[in-house]
Amino acid sequence: MSSGVPYEQISLDRHPPVGIVTIERPDRSNAVSYDTGQEIVDAMRTIDGDDELAVGVLTGQGTFCAGADLKEIAEGIDMEGRTYSLMGFAHAEIEKPTIAAIEGYCVAGGVEVALWCDLRVAASDATFGMFNRRFGVPFMDGATQRLGRMIGYSRALDLILTGRPIDGEEAEDWGLVNRVADPGEALDRSVELAKRIASYPQQTIRTDLKAIYEGMGIPLDRGLELEAWNGLHSMPTAQEGASRFAEGEGRHGRGIVDEFDD
Repeated sequence: MSSGVPYEQISLDRHPPVGIVTIERPDRSNAVSYDTGQEIVDAMRTIDGDDELAVGVLTGQGTFCAGADLKEIAEGIDMEGRTYSLMGFAHAEIEKPTIAAIEGYCVAGGVEVALWCDLRVAASDATFGMFNRRFGVPFMDGATQRLGRMIGYSRALDLILTGRPIDGEEAEDWGLVNRVADPGEALDRSVELAKRIASYPQQTIRTDLKAIYEGMGIPLDRGLELEAWNGLHSMPTAQEGASRFAEGEGRHGRGIVDEFDD
């Protein structure tokens, strides 16, 4: 079901508890201009504010994303007011979990779009690569900062400096992708994963997610304090869950172990 929001370059469809954001610029291989990026952020924040939606899934029409809009760059860009972001999303914080559903090409800045999401599900034949190398376009939406944190600096340097392509299966081996799907099934697998996440108490999901990101790069003792501070906000949820366990729910892994078949 459409959200009713009149976006020009994307769409937002509500399938509670999941919101699906689709980049719809097939004539540009879903390249993201600054305005496109701002629409993506607005859609994800709309999901944040929707009590019926727990997880946002970001995908592309046909292919995932070919990166920044080079035609926009060729015309010349005034960076004033862009918070040093070519595509307009790098500094945006989203509270609810997000998943990138990747088919086809996820290249150049498209990798940055995927890295902006919390999890990534890719088709086995999807193509990842820093193809902007050949045109001298710099990364300004998170690749140099997020990729190394995610897959290690050696592999990040390999991808960023050489621009070589890897497929979905190798991307999973490297930790760039969390799940691999058969070609054409990345969105369905992403929605399944989103529904699983949405089935858990959401207050705790969000405070733990926040603690992970806020704890990056700080000393362990400060990180533990931060974790505890965030966790305190979820204690009423924890008490309710602990009461369900005490009454017999989930004992010996019942209802939990069997659901993880991927």
